[in-house]
Amino acid sequence: MGSLRLNIDARGLTSDFQVKRVQAQNKGTSLIRDVLNVLGDYSQTNAPYLSGELRDGIQIMASFMNGELTSTALHSIFVIMGTKPHPIDPIPPNQFLWWPGAWHPVRHVDHPGTAPNDFLQDSIDGSESNIDDLCNEFGDWVVE
Repeated sequence: MGSLRLNIDARGLTSDFQVKRVQAQNKGTSLIRDVLNVLGDYSQTNAPYLSGELRDGIQIMASFMNGELTSTALHSIFVIMGTKPHPIDPIPPNQFLWWPGAWHPVRHVDHPGTAPNDFLQDSIDGSESNIDDLCNEFGDWVVE
């Protein structure tokens, strides 16, 4: 009866895995940065525009294997979550409220509220195919 003997020299294989592991950290960080750039571009293009603060406030922070996209505009939470009807009164109270387009100064406004506009979530939804492409490219590199 015959026999089969198989010897595998794993020393080279182990070093190849080590190299790939180190490269994967760098490639993973690049992937995160690339995804955030796609999301940031989409968010800046599609953020509601009145003063430009929402678009200008889109910030991307990426570091080793971590990343974050935020809106630094103070009113972004009110745009994203919307607001219920609410009164607006001047501070100090003996002043008037006025804004461009108003017919005349007033002492009180009953604001009707605003509908939510989660433009950051919309950027994720709208960028999904671009993000998939970036992730697939990374996955292809992992298995090559």
